Order: sequence, then C-alpha cells, then structure tokens
Amino acid sequence: SATWGVTNARARHRPLTQAEFLRLMSMLTSQRIICNGLAQYSFEGVWPGIAGIARPTGALLDGLSSPKLAEIRALVENVVVTQRRKVVIFSQWRRMLKLVQWACADLLADAGVKAVFFTGEEGSKRRPQNIVDFHDDDQTRVLCASDAGGVGLNLQHSANAMINVELPWNPAVLEQRIGRVHRMGQTRSVQVINFVAQGTIEEGMLSV
Repeated sequence: SATWGVTNARARHRPLTQAEFLRLMSMLTSQRIICNGLAQYSFEGVWPGIAGIARPTGALLDGLSSPKLAEIRALVENVVVTQRRKVVIFSQWRRMLKLVQWACADLLADAGVKAVFFTGEEGSKRRPQNIVDFHDDDQTRVLCASDAGGVGLNLQHSANAMINVELPWNPAVLEQRIGRVHRMGQTRSVQVINFVAQGTIEEGMLSV
C-alpha cells in the first residue's frame, strides 16, 4: 500500500519511531489475517450471521472469501473421519480456530467425534481436561490450539497429523508446534500440512 511504501522509505533513512513501528506491525498483522480470509478479518460482522448455521454449504464457505476453511474441511473429512486419525490444528488466532471448528462441526458430529480447544481463553481447569480428552478419548479427535499449546505439550501418543492454518513469524515457533507430535515416543510417520496463501505476504514469509 501507499502507507507501507512511505513507512518503508522512512526506515531506509532513519529508525522508525515507536508509533511508526507499531503502525507497521499492525498493517503486517492485518495482511496476515487477510491471508486467512475475510471471515476472520471481518469476524465481528460475519460471525453472528453464520454461528447458527449447523451445516455450512460449499456455496456459503465460498461466499466467506476464506478458502482455507473449505480446504481444512476436506482435510478433516479425510484424516479424521475416513482415516480415523487425530489431528492438531494450530492458528495464532482463536477466531480462526473458531471458524475452523464451525466449518467442520457437522462432519465431526455425523462421525460421532468432536473437537476441543487449547487456547488462552480456556480456563485453568478446562485446558488440561481437553488435553486429557484428546489423549485418552477416541471420540475427541481434533485439537484446535493456539501458540499457548505450542510448547510443553506431549501429543505424540495421540496424534500424528498437524495442520498449521498459517505460518508464524518466527520459524522456531513452527518447529515448536511440530515438536508437539514429532518427538521422542512417536512411532508413526508424522504428517504436517502448512497453509500458505498464494501471492500474499505468506509466500514471502515462506521464502525467508
């Protein structure tokens, strides 16, 4: 954008002020959210209109301008429902995880299985219980996790598949996420799927 060009030009001549740096980071974050789709970017306006829809159609998903949701839905149907495997789905934003769970809820319900969350919004009792359920309960097959679950969790005995809805800024964070399932004690091949929106800031992050 024009604003980005001005800020970038200033950075070549002098350090950015704190206000300019914060504005730049805000713009970059907005670009990354848009890569996840307009449903997340405009969540407050979109969510009330779709939250009560139990079975999202392909046309509805297409209309949300969030192509990652349809792709994740297809993956969940294949990995969780058909192959009966457990999967960890990571996103930096709980709103995106909420959209993912909504997009897949009917598939999971039809199969008699469910998804649980591990983010900063779950209480101190609910988070560990969700991990126990994911580990021990065959019907709990999807763990939607933010980077609150990126470290310290041992999921290698329950899952061998992971979906990263977006790439984190720091590649070490990505390694930490993968390390929840690809670690000592894992006896199966681990499948990791990273979503990257073509022609966006995500491609630049991937190349770096």
